[in-house]
Parts: sequence; C-alpha cells; structure tokens
Amino acid sequence: MQVTESIIMFIYLVVLTVIGIYFYRRARQSESDYFTAGQSINTFVGAFAIFAAVASSSSLLGAVGSGVALGVPYFFTYAFGVIAIMPFAMFLISGQIRRSGVKTVPEFFNQRFGSSVQIVAAVIVCVGMTFYMVPQLTASGIIGSYVLGIDYTTAVIVLGLGFTLYAALGGMWAITYTDLIQGIIMIVGIVILALAILMDHNGIGALISDALSTDPAFGDITQPWMSYFGLFIAFLWFGIISPSVVMRNFASKSPRIARRTSMWACLIYLTLFVSGFIVTSAGASLGIIDTLENTDMIFVSVIDHYLPAILGGIMLAGSAASCFPLLGFRSSLVFGGVGRIHKERWLVC
Repeated sequence: MQVTESIIMFIYLVVLTVIGIYFYRRARQSESDYFTAGQSINTFVGAFAIFAAVASSSSLLGAVGSGVALGVPYFFTYAFGVIAIMPFAMFLISGQIRRSGVKTVPEFFNQRFGSSVQIVAAVIVCVGMTFYMVPQLTASGIIGSYVLGIDYTTAVIVLGLGFTLYAALGGMWAITYTDLIQGIIMIVGIVILALAILMDHNGIGALISDALSTDPAFGDITQPWMSYFGLFIAFLWFGIISPSVVMRNFASKSPRIARRTSMWACLIYLTLFVSGFIVTSAGASLGIIDTLENTDMIFVSVIDHYLPAILGGIMLAGSAASCFPLLGFRSSLVFGGVGRIHKERWLVC
C-alpha cells in the first residue's frame, strides 16, 4: 500500500463527492440543468471537460503502455487518431447538434429520422459504451490496487461507486466541473512528469538514445499496416459519436462556443500527447516492460520512478478518476432520449 498516494486519493474522492453534493440542488432545478448543465458551459470549462472525458485512461495508461510494448509508431498512430477527433467533431457535429434544441443523442435521431431509429441508436450506443468501459475499469483497478494495496476487483468496485455517486448527485453540472479538475490535473501533471524526465536524462536527444539503447525495437513498426490504419479509424469515428464528446456540445452556451470548445480541447490533447511521447520514451528506457504482468503498469512505474510521492499521488488520483466515463449517468443520457417519445413519457432503464 502506498500511504501518501492513498491519502491523496481519498481526499480526491471526498472533494469530488462534495462537488456532486454542491451541484445537487442546481441539477434538480430543471431537466435541462441535470442533463446539459443548463446549456451554460463556457469555452474554458468545456474544453477541459471534453478533454478529460475523451482522454480517460486510454490516453495515459493505454497509450503509454502500448507505445512501450509495440513501439513508438503505434503510439503516434494512437495519438493522431485521438487528436483528429476534435477537428472532426468541430466541423461535423458541434454546431449541428447544439442547434437542434434536443438534450440527448437519441432525441436528435428521433428529430431527424423518427422514433424507430431513435431506439436503435440508443441500444447501439449503450452496447458500444459498455465495451468502451472495459479499458477504463481495467485502468481504475490497476491504479487502485497499486495505490490502495487492495484486490483488483475490490478497487474497481470501490472507485466506481465513488465516482458514480457524484455523477448521480450533481448530473452534468457535477460531471463537467469534476472533469475540469481532472483535465487540469492530467495536463499539468503529465507536463511536470515530462519535464522531470527531460531533466533526469539531460534532454530529449539523450532520452531517445537511452530508450533505443535499452530497446532497439522501440522505433520499429511491429504490427501489420492494417493494425495502424484500423486503430486510427476506430478512434476517429468513435470519438465523434461517443456520448462523452457529443453531450459536451449539448451543454455549451451556443453552437459557436461548442466549436471553440472542440478547438481548444484539440490543442490541450496535442500537449498531452507531446508529453506522452516523452513519458513513453522514459518507459522504454526503464527496460522493465517484460517484467510487468500488465503493460499498462509502465505508466505507473514511470510516475513512481520520476516524481515524488505527493505529486505522483495527485497524478494517479486524477488518472484513476478519469478512468470512469460514468457509464451509469451517461447511459441515462443515452436512454433518457428514448423515453421522450409521445407526450414526454419517460422510460426507466
């Protein structure tokens, strides 16, 4: 058990729950407040919120672990696919979704194509998000078991209940502002980590040299070309239909703000992956990837190696919280629209 990190994670969970309680009353003022934060989110808050919602564990543990295990070309394919989400969202969905006047994705399909398509869309999105939850749950279990010293399954359940609590209490208000905090922690934390790595290795050139000397295959293409192409396309198209992205557009003040939010989120994401390349190179230079049961643990190992316990604990707490797209609440956003058929009748899912 990591005592300092455990204390920080506990404090972090308490803070998130307090935020949920704070927004409890506001979220219940109206249906719009609960589902879309009253459509009043500005560019700054929205950009960090959408960044945190999309980034989650995949852009931290998953990307770094895959980059070290499969080579840096795989990491860059991953990065370009995710970064491209935001420009596509900005031009293809941000303005259109925000101008539609609806509050959920299925409602949008109902408006355009009718109730049958609405129900099919809700089912498809919910099934897809269930599979999307697997890497998030995996990352939360890895971080929780490492920091708290508890069983992997227990870590998933404990952290999941904690994060779901604040989402259920405060709705989109709570999720947006906790995502703001998580987004800031993630981007500031990984930039600090990257700077610490560069200082330790005396620059980017020496770092890459150390990584290649430890793992000569670090710069090689290790997978069939279709794997890289498929990875890029999968992230690109998933991102612009994911409730994690689309719901942020509903919460924006206007179509113009929705587009600005996506643009700034893209720049934040670019910063994350530039720093992530440095972290991946550091992970390769450690030469411990073959000793780990799960390659995703390389990100935790880099934090443990280069950052003091307090900074590492804050970074891990933010990473663990970002692992949950809060499927329970976002499924209600998906299925909530299904019930809005004929005289505002609601279905409980």
